[in-house]
Amino acid sequence: MNKPKLKNIILVGGSPCAGKSTMSEYLANKFGYKVIKVDDYMGAHINESDEYLHPILYKWKTNPWYNLFSQEVEVQFIEEIEFYYEEWEMLKRDLYNDVTEDGTIIEGCALLPSKVKDLFDTDKIIYMVPTEEFQKEKYALRSWAHQILKDAEDPKKAFNNWMKRDIKYAKYISKEAEKFNYPVIEIDGSESIERLANKVIKMFNLSK
Repeated sequence: MNKPKLKNIILVGGSPCAGKSTMSEYLANKFGYKVIKVDDYMGAHINESDEYLHPILYKWKTNPWYNLFSQEVEVQFIEEIEFYYEEWEMLKRDLYNDVTEDGTIIEGCALLPSKVKDLFDTDKIIYMVPTEEFQKEKYALRSWAHQILKDAEDPKKAFNNWMKRDIKYAKYISKEAEKFNYPVIEIDGSESIERLANKVIKMFNLSK
């Protein structure tokens, strides 16, 4: 697949509950960009998965999510990384089809630091990760997260395992991003979105 020749593509990767969507929407509103969320493709990719080619995606297709989040933390962590690697070619295909405009922000956890240079010719790549305290505080307020786990054998344990998985993933993403010299912003809730966005604007020299 040939890369689309587009300008002003911004990639916002990271781990869950870091404010990637908030940052992307703020920048999009300020500069008139379009936002594409890679999470929006996830359900279709899970449904498309093949038992042998995509064993982890297929596992998510054929098992209740509350059981998957009830697994031991290390199992969940390894499977989360494998999930995104298995999904990558499908995600790249769909982004090449759907990203047709100059001035597009693509955001999501699936934007692996080792893979993003495969996507578009852009040097505007940033990663956002939450502190452990910020993640736990914000996720606890998400009613849908608790709804997913209501049928688990031990919903509280499942939630705690899920949080520990994402904490490990945040550390993994930070290290991977630094390995490829991509900037990382750690979110602890002490700075406003305006102040955080201004850092990104200055970093990427964005202008209207």
